[in-house]
Amino acid sequence: MTMEIFEKVLRANCDTAYTDLTTGKRETRLQLERDGVRAMKDLVKGKIDEADLEESCLRTFGNILQKTASDYARSMGAKIYKGKVATIDIDNLWEYNGICYDFESKSNINLDKGKSRETKSELYDKKKVTEHSTRNEIPIISGIIVWTKPTEEKAHKLAKASLKETKMFGYIDFFQIFGVTLTEQQYKDMIRCVWAEKVRTLCILIKNKEYQSQL
Repeated sequence: MTMEIFEKVLRANCDTAYTDLTTGKRETRLQLERDGVRAMKDLVKGKIDEADLEESCLRTFGNILQKTASDYARSMGAKIYKGKVATIDIDNLWEYNGICYDFESKSNINLDKGKSRETKSELYDKKKVTEHSTRNEIPIISGIIVWTKPTEEKAHKLAKASLKETKMFGYIDFFQIFGVTLTEQQYKDMIRCVWAEKVRTLCILIKNKEYQSQL
């Protein structure tokens, strides 16, 4: 049942985040960027196509999952804290069953060495801020939610050495916080279904309409 809640929240956040896709503003923005020819891809391809739209939407999807995690936690009864403390931004900061969770949200944990070290440093700073804001009155679990791997063990296999000691939650681990059990296939099917309906179908329709208008 609670997986249905997560999917409902995810779909709602997709509707909001991809409004510019349905209005055509995303495509217009991407084309303006391409016209600036900042990379060889811009020079070679020239015009924005369906693949470019999907790539842009995929980058946005990571931010959607980040917001969905916090919204879902709220719907499950978690107490949500401010996402920004002083100058420090925290992706997910909430209290559930007497534990404070301080999470970074990542769709890709296969980061290069520089980004891995940067992520580790950010997590350290954010945990210190969280400890100060809660005055150490409750236990704090600080780490990374990895949306592409089911468990911490599998997430760590992709992580660089600098993140090997960092606490990670795969998507199965994340749902277990709320007492929800699911399989890898259930999660993958849900994500693929939402993506197909909320993004891929729209991208195809948009490009087909453009093609028809040029006939």
